[in-house]
Amino acid sequence: MNKDKIQKRLIEIFERLEAINEIAEARDDKGIFTDAEQREWDSLISEYDTKKNEFEPLRSATCKTLEDIRANMKLPINELHKNPVTGQLINENGEEIRTFNKDNLSELRSYILSQGKLGMGNEQLSLGRAIRAIATGNWGKFAPAEARALGTATGGGQWFVPEELSAAVIQMALAKARIMQSGAEFLPMDKKVMLIPKISAMPVPEWTAENIGFTGSHDMTFTGITLSAKSVVSIISLSIELAEDGVGVSKSIEAALSTAIAQAIDKACLNGIGTLEPLGIALTPDILTEEFETSIDYSTLSAAYFKLQQENIDGNSLIMASSLFATLDALVDLEGQPVKPPPSYEKYAKLSSNQLVAQGIMGNYKNLIIGMRTNMNIEVSRTAESALTKMQVLIRAYSRMDCGIKLPKAFCLIKVAVA
Repeated sequence: MNKDKIQKRLIEIFERLEAINEIAEARDDKGIFTDAEQREWDSLISEYDTKKNEFEPLRSATCKTLEDIRANMKLPINELHKNPVTGQLINENGEEIRTFNKDNLSELRSYILSQGKLGMGNEQLSLGRAIRAIATGNWGKFAPAEARALGTATGGGQWFVPEELSAAVIQMALAKARIMQSGAEFLPMDKKVMLIPKISAMPVPEWTAENIGFTGSHDMTFTGITLSAKSVVSIISLSIELAEDGVGVSKSIEAALSTAIAQAIDKACLNGIGTLEPLGIALTPDILTEEFETSIDYSTLSAAYFKLQQENIDGNSLIMASSLFATLDALVDLEGQPVKPPPSYEKYAKLSSNQLVAQGIMGNYKNLIIGMRTNMNIEVSRTAESALTKMQVLIRAYSRMDCGIKLPKAFCLIKVAVA
Protein backbone atom coordinates (compact mmCIF):
# COMPACT_ATOMS: atom_id res chain seq x y z
CA MET A 1 0.00 0.00 0.00
CA ASN A 2 1.47 3.39 -0.97
CA LYS A 3 1.83 6.44 1.22
CA ASP A 4 -1.34 8.20 0.05
CA LYS A 5 -3.54 5.18 0.70
CA ILE A 6 -2.03 4.64 4.15
CA GLN A 7 -2.45 8.28 5.01
CA LYS A 8 -6.07 8.22 3.82
CA ARG A 9 -6.82 5.17 5.95
CA LEU A 10 -5.19 6.75 9.01
CA ILE A 11 -7.45 9.77 8.62
CA GLU A 12 -10.50 7.48 8.25
CA ILE A 13 -9.54 5.67 11.44
CA PHE A 14 -9.09 8.95 13.26
CA GLU A 15 -12.49 10.22 12.12
CA ARG A 16 -14.21 6.99 13.17
CA LEU A 17 -12.55 7.10 16.60
CA GLU A 18 -13.80 10.64 17.05
CA ALA A 19 -17.30 9.57 15.99
CA ILE A 20 -17.37 6.67 18.47
CA ASN A 21 -16.25 8.97 21.25
CA GLU A 22 -18.85 11.64 20.36
CA ILE A 23 -21.67 9.06 20.24
CA ALA A 24 -20.70 7.78 23.68
CA GLU A 25 -20.40 11.29 25.12
CA ALA A 26 -23.90 12.18 23.86
CA ARG A 27 -25.57 9.42 25.86
CA ASP A 28 -26.83 9.81 29.41
CA ASP A 29 -23.98 7.70 30.79
CA LYS A 30 -21.58 10.35 29.50
CA GLY A 31 -18.95 8.43 27.61
CA ILE A 32 -19.19 4.85 28.82
CA PHE A 33 -18.65 2.63 25.79
CA THR A 34 -20.92 -0.27 24.95
CA ASP A 35 -19.22 -3.63 24.48
CA ALA A 36 -19.54 -3.28 20.70
CA GLU A 37 -18.05 0.22 20.76
CA GLN A 38 -15.16 -0.93 22.93
CA ARG A 39 -14.41 -3.81 20.55
CA GLU A 40 -14.49 -1.48 17.54
CA TRP A 41 -12.32 1.08 19.36
CA ASP A 42 -9.70 -1.55 20.25
CA SER A 43 -9.73 -2.93 16.70
CA LEU A 44 -9.24 0.53 15.19
CA ILE A 45 -6.41 1.37 17.59
CA SER A 46 -4.71 -1.90 16.63
CA GLU A 47 -5.08 -1.10 12.92
CA TYR A 48 -3.90 2.44 13.57
CA ASP A 49 -0.66 1.21 15.11
CA THR A 50 -0.07 -1.21 12.24
CA LYS A 51 -0.65 1.47 9.61
CA LYS A 52 1.46 3.91 11.58
CA ASN A 53 4.45 1.57 11.47
CA GLU A 54 3.98 1.16 7.70
CA PHE A 55 3.63 4.88 7.16
CA GLU A 56 6.55 6.20 9.22
CA PRO A 57 9.29 5.10 6.79
CA LEU A 58 7.34 6.66 3.90
CA ARG A 59 6.31 10.03 5.23
CA SER A 60 8.17 13.18 4.34
CA ALA A 61 9.52 15.75 6.74
CA THR A 62 6.65 18.11 5.93
CA CYS A 63 3.84 15.57 6.51
CA LYS A 64 2.34 16.08 9.98
CA THR A 65 -0.65 13.79 9.68
CA LEU A 66 0.34 11.40 12.45
CA GLU A 67 1.35 14.16 14.81
CA ASP A 68 -1.93 15.92 14.18
CA ILE A 69 -3.87 12.73 14.86
CA ARG A 70 -2.07 12.17 18.15
CA ALA A 71 -2.54 15.80 19.19
CA ASN A 72 -6.26 15.80 18.46
CA MET A 73 -7.21 12.26 19.45
CA LYS A 74 -10.11 12.08 21.86
CA LEU A 75 -9.15 9.28 24.22
CA PRO A 76 -11.95 7.23 25.73
CA ILE A 77 -11.86 8.89 29.15
CA ASN A 78 -15.43 8.64 30.29
CA GLU A 79 -17.24 11.08 32.50
CA LEU A 80 -16.24 9.84 35.93
CA HIS A 81 -18.04 9.93 39.22
CA LYS A 82 -18.18 13.43 40.68
CA ASN A 83 -18.38 14.15 44.38
CA PRO A 84 -21.37 15.99 45.82
CA VAL A 85 -20.95 19.67 46.63
CA THR A 86 -20.28 19.02 50.32
CA GLY A 87 -16.67 17.93 50.56
CA GLN A 88 -16.11 18.65 46.88
CA LEU A 89 -12.47 18.19 45.80
CA ILE A 90 -11.00 20.90 43.61
CA ASN A 91 -7.62 21.72 42.13
CA GLU A 92 -5.60 24.91 42.27
CA ASN A 93 -7.62 26.29 39.34
CA GLY A 94 -10.93 25.78 41.12
CA GLU A 95 -11.88 22.84 38.88
CA GLU A 96 -13.48 19.70 40.27
CA ILE A 97 -11.14 16.72 40.56
CA ARG A 98 -12.39 13.54 38.98
CA THR A 99 -12.13 10.36 41.00
CA PHE A 100 -12.84 6.67 40.51
CA ASN A 101 -15.12 4.55 42.67
CA LYS A 102 -16.54 1.03 42.70
CA ASP A 103 -18.94 1.89 39.88
CA ASN A 104 -16.33 2.99 37.35
CA LEU A 105 -13.21 0.98 38.16
CA SER A 106 -13.46 -0.46 34.66
CA GLU A 107 -12.49 3.01 33.41
CA LEU A 108 -9.36 3.15 35.55
CA ARG A 109 -7.24 1.20 33.10
CA SER A 110 -8.31 3.45 30.20
CA TYR A 111 -7.45 6.51 32.29
CA ILE A 112 -4.00 5.21 33.21
CA LEU A 113 -3.24 4.20 29.64
CA SER A 114 -4.39 7.58 28.35
CA GLN A 115 -1.63 9.21 30.38
CA GLY A 116 0.98 7.25 28.47
CA LYS A 117 1.41 6.39 24.82
CA LEU A 118 -1.53 6.10 22.47
CA GLY A 119 -1.90 2.57 21.21
CA MET A 120 -0.38 0.73 24.18
CA GLY A 121 -3.84 -0.24 25.37
CA ASN A 122 -4.80 -2.26 22.33
CA GLU A 123 -2.82 -5.28 23.57
CA GLN A 124 -3.98 -6.82 26.83
CA LEU A 125 -0.60 -6.64 28.52
CA SER A 126 -0.04 -8.79 31.59
CA LEU A 127 2.15 -8.06 34.59
CA GLY A 128 2.01 -11.77 35.43
CA ARG A 129 3.46 -12.72 32.04
CA ALA A 130 6.18 -10.09 32.41
CA ILE A 131 7.20 -11.41 35.83
CA ARG A 132 7.22 -14.96 34.50
CA ALA A 133 9.49 -13.89 31.66
CA ILE A 134 11.81 -12.05 34.05
CA ALA A 135 11.98 -15.14 36.24
CA THR A 136 12.77 -17.51 33.37
CA GLY A 137 14.59 -15.13 31.05
CA ASN A 138 12.40 -16.38 28.18
CA TRP A 139 10.65 -13.25 26.89
CA GLY A 140 9.99 -14.67 23.45
CA LYS A 141 7.97 -17.56 24.83
CA PHE A 142 6.10 -15.96 27.70
CA ALA A 143 5.85 -12.20 27.10
CA PRO A 144 6.85 -10.81 23.67
CA ALA A 145 4.36 -7.91 23.88
CA GLU A 146 5.35 -7.11 27.47
CA ALA A 147 9.02 -7.04 26.45
CA ARG A 148 8.27 -4.13 24.12
CA ALA A 149 6.44 -2.23 26.83
CA LEU A 150 8.79 -3.02 29.69
CA GLY A 151 12.06 -2.21 28.00
CA THR A 152 15.20 -3.15 29.90
CA ALA A 153 16.20 -3.64 33.52
CA THR A 154 17.29 -0.57 35.47
CA GLY A 155 20.13 -2.47 37.13
CA GLY A 156 20.53 -4.68 40.18
CA GLY A 157 17.71 -6.97 39.15
CA GLN A 158 15.11 -4.22 39.46
CA TRP A 159 12.57 -3.65 36.70
CA PHE A 160 10.43 -0.55 36.43
CA VAL A 161 6.90 -1.50 35.43
CA PRO A 162 5.13 1.21 33.41
CA GLU A 163 1.44 2.04 33.72
CA GLU A 164 0.59 -0.17 30.75
CA LEU A 165 1.52 -3.25 32.80
CA SER A 166 0.54 -2.24 36.33
CA ALA A 167 -2.87 -0.77 35.43
CA ALA A 168 -4.67 -4.11 35.43
CA VAL A 169 -3.18 -5.22 38.77
CA ILE A 170 -4.04 -1.90 40.43
CA GLN A 171 -7.58 -2.20 39.09
CA MET A 172 -7.82 -5.78 40.41
CA ALA A 173 -6.48 -4.74 43.84
CA LEU A 174 -8.96 -1.89 44.17
CA ALA A 175 -11.84 -4.11 43.08
CA LYS A 176 -10.94 -6.55 45.90
CA ALA A 177 -10.45 -3.90 48.60
CA ARG A 178 -13.37 -3.74 51.01
CA ILE A 179 -13.15 0.02 51.29
CA MET A 180 -13.56 0.41 47.54
CA GLN A 181 -16.49 -2.02 47.56
CA SER A 182 -18.00 0.29 50.19
CA GLY A 183 -17.77 3.34 47.93
CA ALA A 184 -14.41 4.98 48.68
CA GLU A 185 -13.03 7.27 45.98
CA PHE A 186 -9.73 6.57 44.20
CA LEU A 187 -7.49 9.42 43.07
CA PRO A 188 -4.41 8.68 40.91
CA MET A 189 -1.43 10.61 42.29
CA ASP A 190 0.99 12.16 39.80
CA LYS A 191 3.43 13.29 42.50
CA LYS A 192 4.52 12.23 45.97
CA VAL A 193 2.61 14.88 47.92
CA MET A 194 -0.74 16.30 46.88
CA LEU A 195 -2.59 19.02 48.76
CA ILE A 196 -6.20 18.84 47.67
CA PRO A 197 -8.47 21.74 48.62
CA LYS A 198 -12.02 20.84 49.49
CA ILE A 199 -15.15 22.83 50.13
CA SER A 200 -16.08 22.19 53.75
CA ALA A 201 -18.90 24.75 54.06
CA MET A 202 -21.16 26.39 51.52
CA PRO A 203 -22.61 29.92 51.72
CA VAL A 204 -25.75 30.13 53.86
CA PRO A 205 -28.72 31.65 52.03
CA GLU A 206 -31.53 33.47 53.80
CA TRP A 207 -34.98 34.77 53.09
CA THR A 208 -35.22 38.51 53.44
CA ALA A 209 -37.68 41.33 53.03
CA GLU A 210 -37.33 44.19 50.55
CA ASN A 211 -34.71 46.81 51.48
CA ILE A 212 -33.46 44.63 54.35
CA GLY A 213 -29.74 43.93 54.38
CA PHE A 214 -28.39 40.39 53.92
CA THR A 215 -27.07 39.00 57.18
CA GLY A 216 -26.32 35.41 56.18
CA SER A 217 -22.96 33.87 55.30
CA HIS A 218 -21.59 34.59 51.83
CA ASP A 219 -18.27 32.83 52.19
CA MET A 220 -17.36 29.28 51.29
CA THR A 221 -14.99 27.59 53.74
CA PHE A 222 -12.06 25.68 52.28
CA THR A 223 -9.93 23.11 54.06
CA GLY A 224 -7.43 20.67 52.63
CA ILE A 225 -6.55 16.99 52.41
CA THR A 226 -2.84 16.27 52.25
CA LEU A 227 -1.93 12.98 50.58
CA SER A 228 1.68 11.94 51.07
CA ALA A 229 2.52 8.72 49.23
CA LYS A 230 3.84 5.93 51.47
CA SER A 231 5.27 2.65 50.22
CA VAL A 232 3.20 -0.53 50.29
CA VAL A 233 5.20 -3.69 49.63
CA SER A 234 4.16 -7.19 48.59
CA ILE A 235 6.57 -10.16 48.33
CA ILE A 236 5.72 -13.53 46.83
CA SER A 237 7.86 -16.56 46.02
CA LEU A 238 7.63 -18.70 42.92
CA SER A 239 9.45 -21.93 42.17
CA ILE A 240 11.56 -21.88 39.03
CA GLU A 241 9.95 -25.11 37.84
CA LEU A 242 6.49 -23.59 38.21
CA ALA A 243 7.56 -20.42 36.38
CA GLU A 244 8.88 -22.46 33.47
CA ASP A 245 6.29 -25.24 33.18
CA GLY A 246 3.20 -24.26 35.19
CA VAL A 247 -0.28 -23.65 33.79
CA GLY A 248 -2.09 -20.42 34.68
CA VAL A 249 1.01 -19.01 36.36
CA SER A 250 0.61 -15.48 34.98
CA LYS A 251 -2.93 -15.05 36.30
CA SER A 252 -1.94 -16.59 39.64
CA ILE A 253 0.88 -14.07 40.05
CA GLU A 254 -1.44 -11.16 39.30
CA ALA A 255 -4.10 -12.55 41.66
CA ALA A 256 -1.59 -13.00 44.48
CA LEU A 257 -0.15 -9.50 44.06
CA SER A 258 -3.54 -7.82 43.77
CA THR A 259 -4.92 -9.65 46.81
CA ALA A 260 -1.91 -8.72 48.93
CA ILE A 261 -2.12 -5.08 47.84
CA ALA A 262 -5.89 -5.01 48.47
CA GLN A 263 -5.39 -6.28 52.02
CA ALA A 264 -2.65 -3.72 52.62
CA ILE A 265 -4.92 -0.93 51.37
CA ASP A 266 -7.75 -2.09 53.63
CA LYS A 267 -5.47 -2.37 56.66
CA ALA A 268 -4.01 1.11 56.12
CA CYS A 269 -7.30 2.86 55.39
CA LEU A 270 -9.26 1.13 58.15
CA ASN A 271 -6.79 1.20 61.05
CA GLY A 272 -3.40 2.48 59.88
CA ILE A 273 -1.43 4.18 62.64
CA GLY A 274 -0.14 7.06 60.51
CA THR A 275 3.64 6.61 60.74
CA LEU A 276 5.10 4.46 57.96
CA GLU A 277 1.57 3.69 56.80
CA PRO A 278 -1.38 6.05 56.23
CA LEU A 279 -3.59 7.19 59.09
CA GLY A 280 -6.71 5.03 58.96
CA ILE A 281 -10.31 5.83 59.82
CA ALA A 282 -10.25 4.19 63.26
CA LEU A 283 -7.52 6.53 64.58
CA THR A 284 -8.69 9.69 62.82
CA PRO A 285 -9.61 12.44 65.30
CA ASP A 286 -13.27 13.52 65.59
CA ILE A 287 -14.88 10.40 64.14
CA LEU A 288 -17.96 9.10 65.95
CA THR A 289 -17.77 6.07 68.24
CA GLU A 290 -20.25 3.51 69.56
CA GLU A 291 -19.17 1.01 72.21
CA PHE A 292 -20.60 -2.28 73.43
CA GLU A 293 -19.86 -3.89 76.78
CA THR A 294 -19.00 -7.53 76.20
CA SER A 295 -20.93 -8.79 73.18
CA ILE A 296 -22.24 -6.93 70.15
CA ASP A 297 -25.93 -7.01 69.24
CA TYR A 298 -28.18 -5.24 66.76
CA SER A 299 -28.84 -2.35 69.13
CA THR A 300 -25.16 -1.39 68.86
CA LEU A 301 -25.44 -1.10 65.10
CA SER A 302 -28.71 0.82 65.36
CA ALA A 303 -27.11 3.32 67.72
CA ALA A 304 -24.17 3.80 65.34
CA TYR A 305 -26.48 4.23 62.36
CA PHE A 306 -28.56 6.91 64.04
CA LYS A 307 -25.49 8.73 65.37
CA LEU A 308 -24.55 9.17 61.71
CA GLN A 309 -28.12 10.26 60.93
CA GLN A 310 -27.82 12.98 63.59
CA GLU A 311 -24.88 14.33 61.55
CA ASN A 312 -27.04 14.21 58.38
CA ILE A 313 -25.00 11.29 57.11
CA ASP A 314 -26.53 8.23 55.51
CA GLY A 315 -24.29 5.32 56.41
CA ASN A 316 -23.88 3.32 53.21
CA SER A 317 -21.66 0.51 54.46
CA LEU A 318 -20.45 -1.38 57.51
CA ILE A 319 -17.05 -3.06 57.42
CA MET A 320 -16.60 -5.25 60.47
CA ALA A 321 -14.57 -8.16 61.82
CA SER A 322 -16.04 -11.49 60.79
CA SER A 323 -16.13 -12.58 64.45
CA LEU A 324 -18.63 -9.81 65.23
CA PHE A 325 -20.81 -10.77 62.28
CA ALA A 326 -20.71 -14.34 63.59
CA THR A 327 -21.91 -13.12 66.99
CA LEU A 328 -24.85 -11.31 65.39
CA ASP A 329 -25.69 -14.36 63.30
CA ALA A 330 -25.87 -16.53 66.41
CA LEU A 331 -28.26 -14.25 68.37
CA VAL A 332 -31.47 -16.01 69.45
CA ASP A 333 -34.52 -14.91 71.41
CA LEU A 334 -35.97 -16.53 74.55
CA GLU A 335 -37.57 -19.23 72.43
CA GLY A 336 -34.33 -20.08 70.70
CA GLN A 337 -35.33 -18.45 67.40
CA PRO A 338 -32.89 -16.24 65.43
CA VAL A 339 -33.21 -12.58 66.38
CA LYS A 340 -34.68 -10.43 63.62
CA PRO A 341 -32.53 -7.39 62.73
CA PRO A 342 -34.11 -3.92 63.01
CA PRO A 343 -35.19 -2.04 59.84
CA SER A 344 -32.05 0.12 59.83
CA TYR A 345 -29.90 -3.01 59.37
CA GLU A 346 -31.11 -3.29 55.78
CA LYS A 347 -30.13 0.25 54.84
CA TYR A 348 -26.39 -0.31 54.40
CA ALA A 349 -24.02 -2.84 52.88
CA LYS A 350 -22.27 -5.28 55.22
CA LEU A 351 -18.74 -6.49 54.52
CA SER A 352 -16.34 -8.49 56.69
CA SER A 353 -12.62 -7.79 56.82
CA ASN A 354 -9.79 -9.62 58.53
CA GLN A 355 -8.00 -6.28 58.83
CA LEU A 356 -10.25 -5.38 61.78
CA VAL A 357 -10.15 -7.23 65.12
CA ALA A 358 -13.29 -6.98 67.30
CA GLN A 359 -14.14 -3.69 65.61
CA GLY A 360 -16.38 -2.32 62.91
CA ILE A 361 -16.59 0.95 61.00
CA MET A 362 -19.94 2.18 59.74
CA GLY A 363 -20.10 5.23 57.55
CA ASN A 364 -20.50 6.88 54.21
CA TYR A 365 -17.35 5.70 52.50
CA LYS A 366 -17.62 8.25 49.70
CA ASN A 367 -15.90 10.51 52.21
CA LEU A 368 -12.72 8.41 52.07
CA ILE A 369 -10.16 9.35 49.42
CA ILE A 370 -7.44 6.89 48.39
CA GLY A 371 -4.50 8.46 46.60
CA MET A 372 -2.18 6.04 44.81
CA ARG A 373 0.64 6.21 42.31
CA THR A 374 -0.35 4.29 39.19
CA ASN A 375 2.98 2.57 38.62
CA MET A 376 4.74 -0.18 40.54
CA ASN A 377 8.36 -1.18 40.90
CA ILE A 378 9.22 -4.84 40.52
CA GLU A 379 12.32 -6.63 41.77
CA VAL A 380 12.90 -10.24 40.81
CA SER A 381 15.73 -12.28 42.33
CA ARG A 382 16.90 -15.90 42.26
CA THR A 383 19.60 -15.26 44.88
CA ALA A 384 17.96 -13.18 47.63
CA GLU A 385 17.66 -14.86 51.05
CA SER A 386 17.16 -18.62 50.55
CA ALA A 387 15.85 -18.42 46.99
CA LEU A 388 19.07 -19.85 45.50
CA THR A 389 19.08 -23.02 47.61
CA LYS A 390 15.31 -23.53 47.29
CA MET A 391 15.26 -23.07 43.50
CA GLN A 392 12.85 -20.17 43.90
CA VAL A 393 12.30 -16.72 42.49
CA LEU A 394 11.40 -13.94 44.94
CA ILE A 395 9.20 -11.17 43.57
CA ARG A 396 8.87 -7.87 45.40
CA ALA A 397 6.34 -5.35 44.16
CA TYR A 398 5.79 -1.97 45.74
CA SER A 399 3.75 1.11 45.07
CA ARG A 400 2.93 4.23 47.05
CA MET A 401 -0.37 5.43 48.45
CA ASP A 402 -2.10 7.46 51.14
CA CYS A 403 -5.67 8.10 52.22
CA GLY A 404 -7.60 11.08 53.54
CA ILE A 405 -11.03 11.72 55.01
CA LYS A 406 -13.21 14.54 53.78
CA LEU A 407 -15.58 14.48 56.76
CA PRO A 408 -14.58 12.62 59.97
CA LYS A 409 -18.13 12.54 61.33
CA ALA A 410 -19.17 10.50 58.29
CA PHE A 411 -17.72 7.47 60.10
CA CYS A 412 -18.56 5.71 63.37
CA LEU A 413 -16.12 3.29 65.00
CA ILE A 414 -17.82 0.36 66.72
CA LYS A 415 -15.67 -1.18 69.45
CA VAL A 416 -15.59 -2.86 72.87
CA ALA A 417 -15.96 -0.43 75.77
CA VAL A 418 -12.73 0.21 77.67
CA ALA A 419 -13.08 -0.71 81.33
